[in-house]
Amino acid sequence: MKRVPNSKPLLVSAILAILFSFNLSIPQLMQNSEGFPFTYVSESAAKSNPFYKSAADQVIYDYFLTTEKKDPNSNTHEVINQLIDSLIQEKVAKPEICGDGQDNDGNGQIDEYCTVGDIAQGDDNNQSPPVVPEQEICGDGQDNDGNGQIDENCNVDDVSQGDIAQGDDNNQSPPVVPEQEICGDGQDNDGNGQIDENCNVDDVSQGDIAQGDDNNQSPPVVPEQEICGDGQDNDGNGQIDENCNVDDVSQDNAVIKSSDEKKSFDKFGVLKIFQTKKDGQQWYLKSNPNSDPQFSPQTMLTKNSDGSFKIKSTKVRMGVFTSSGFNPEKIDTLDHNKIAMAGYMQSPNDWRDVEITGYVKLNSGNNDNFVWYARGARHTGFGAPAGCEGTAYKGDLFYDGNTRWTKEQWHTGGYAFGEFGENIGPISGKWVGFKVIMYNAVEKDKSVVKLELWVDKNNNNNWIKANEKTDKGGWGNAGGECGGKADQIITWGGPIAAFRWDGATDVDIKKFSVREIAPHI
Repeated sequence: MKRVPNSKPLLVSAILAILFSFNLSIPQLMQNSEGFPFTYVSESAAKSNPFYKSAADQVIYDYFLTTEKKDPNSNTHEVINQLIDSLIQEKVAKPEICGDGQDNDGNGQIDEYCTVGDIAQGDDNNQSPPVVPEQEICGDGQDNDGNGQIDENCNVDDVSQGDIAQGDDNNQSPPVVPEQEICGDGQDNDGNGQIDENCNVDDVSQGDIAQGDDNNQSPPVVPEQEICGDGQDNDGNGQIDENCNVDDVSQDNAVIKSSDEKKSFDKFGVLKIFQTKKDGQQWYLKSNPNSDPQFSPQTMLTKNSDGSFKIKSTKVRMGVFTSSGFNPEKIDTLDHNKIAMAGYMQSPNDWRDVEITGYVKLNSGNNDNFVWYARGARHTGFGAPAGCEGTAYKGDLFYDGNTRWTKEQWHTGGYAFGEFGENIGPISGKWVGFKVIMYNAVEKDKSVVKLELWVDKNNNNNWIKANEKTDKGGWGNAGGECGGKADQIITWGGPIAAFRWDGATDVDIKKFSVREIAPHI
């Protein structure tokens, strides 16, 4: 009898191979076979498939179609069921979707057999393309590719366009290059987590700080020094009155910068010519001047991007009061002889021995001057009585660079002018520092007033004395208008110190201050 080979295993294998070659899923096979009146049965799958559910809505389909009654004892049937079991293990579960970070096939692993940086899209293109993570963008301080690391494989301290890969298509925006560290501003400019690294902010000078190749950058702002005993964190390091003995506060506890004269820096980093008086009055221009009760600008100040302010008024009179404020009703007399005997016009802490400082940049204007002054109140009226409030010593810095001292015995007629001092050259178009200093002294047992005018003509904190004068009498002859001597020396303090100029249509200002000083007498 001729033996006929059993071809069913071969047929089953061929059908399965074809199915796998097309990567058909079970639901697809069902959908494509709806026109055939076949019954889909899987006996072993119902027993062993871990994803099988007995609920009515759970249907498990075989890959093998038949209209014949299956023989449970047939070897062929056993082979078929084993193959079907393997298929169900692979195909009943949802396929793993690469790159979505989830366990789609429920086997406890995420994105197995996937390379999320280079994800295949599949042969059937029926599933949505996997999410491809972003490339890391060097220097922006973010984890762009989502791997938990920031700027890996980048040197963010020295990022340049040549060092950073732009991608093959250059559709990606150029990476953000971090700023350079600006010494002395107390900020982390380059974003490396350190403030003013490689800087010596305690002794910042223009010579020590790199200005860049084009010198277009403004000089760095020196952080404030700690002011002992005021209960504030002046230098912004998170500590209050560090290195201070607040029970025994010295005149400033400022760092001594010179062996022959006590010099230090104010809170703006500007060199002090004289030390601040212990417990003396101090005023500094605030970042929001309108909120300052001690400041009466009487004009509009517009803040510039660098923190300075712009003023476009052609007539500027900005007054600064002591902590006592300006209270004209407290001025008991305008007799200058009586005021000289009291030592003040309104209050015991009136501005008398002072150092008045400000940086100006004349953008447009000519034929006039900047004037800082003190030792009086309102400059109104003409002569007695109202004009007798208007006493002052005035330091003049002319737009052409000339310097001079002026004495105002009363407003507006009692002027006496001093000699011109050093001419520092035209000041238009650049930052110039200007200081006016006045203090009482004694010479040959007689009270005198010392007047000093200083300039920082190169905006580098290098101050030079451009003019000085001593009022020891014999200067002026109109003092009798207000009850004083003809050459009355203005030895008293006044409630208002002021910054004034005329004829300039565009001026930038910064670092304005008034300090009560303790001169070396």
